[in-house]
Amino acid sequence: MDFKSAEELLMEETFFQWLERKDKESVSIWEKWISIAPANQAMAEEAVRIYKTLRLTEKAVPAAQVEAALQRFQQNTLISKAAPVIGMRRKAWFSAAAVLIFIIAGAAILSQTGFFSSKIQTQYGQIKLQQLPDGSQVTLNAHSQISFAKTWDDGSDREVWLDGEAFFHVSKTAAKSRFIVHTNRFDIIVTGTQFNAVNRNGKTSVTLKEGSVIVLTKDGRRVAMKPGQFIEVKDDDFLIAPAEIDAIIAWKERKMSFNNTPMREVARLIEEHYGVEVVLQDEATANHTIMGIMANDNLEVLLTALEATSDFTIVRDGNKIVINHQP
Repeated sequence: MDFKSAEELLMEETFFQWLERKDKESVSIWEKWISIAPANQAMAEEAVRIYKTLRLTEKAVPAAQVEAALQRFQQNTLISKAAPVIGMRRKAWFSAAAVLIFIIAGAAILSQTGFFSSKIQTQYGQIKLQQLPDGSQVTLNAHSQISFAKTWDDGSDREVWLDGEAFFHVSKTAAKSRFIVHTNRFDIIVTGTQFNAVNRNGKTSVTLKEGSVIVLTKDGRRVAMKPGQFIEVKDDDFLIAPAEIDAIIAWKERKMSFNNTPMREVARLIEEHYGVEVVLQDEATANHTIMGIMANDNLEVLLTALEATSDFTIVRDGNKIVINHQP
């Protein structure tokens, strides 16, 4: 596959199937393509960013303007007259793509509607508390981001797109408008509640602390959650189970909670939170389990706590950390 831009990726039907995880073969093909070269990964990440921007524009731009943009898009030969007839879903996408291209070109379609998207993000090792346009609060874990419309109209859905991990405290509105968090595998639909959501590295989960939410998966499954429940979707597995809420949201207090947690899982959490490489010296180290609540103010504090908790030797060389268990 030879693609020169993110826009070209977004014209490929199978790329959508990878984005929405609806076809195993497409997912496998694109994951392999992305892993071949850093340039491929960068192009795919840019395509995902554009896709999310377009999802935000779907409700913000009047249909007449979108159709006009599509016509101009076609007239400028970006879609050739010889191209095959496309279905309604693809036509809708090309319409959105037309809007994006004219935004880039300076047509200012979105500025005419008063719509702009906002983004909140955190760096490795950073946790951020932020208020959303409706007064709801979101706490972002490290290396995470959310995107949303800059303004939310009364009575309209309040929509957020999540990459990473976040804890939401959602305010109820007089119009009882829905608050929707979009992830790769499912949407989380609420009116007023508190919950933790994860959308990272092929794993998507939600933990309900208070209130009620509805989880709507991409394949149409609909689950009404109760407080204290945990849902996770990974590959084709769907898990619903009781949640250890305090442990799951310990990160909000800059702590990590472990309960017979294997070191391979601890290593994964450290890599996600701090953007470092963790090498476990052998299989015995990877399988060794730890317990306890550890301070996570920064990486050095966490590594010191790990050494004190068990018989580990930890050597750090820049962004590489080598851990060995010595019983």
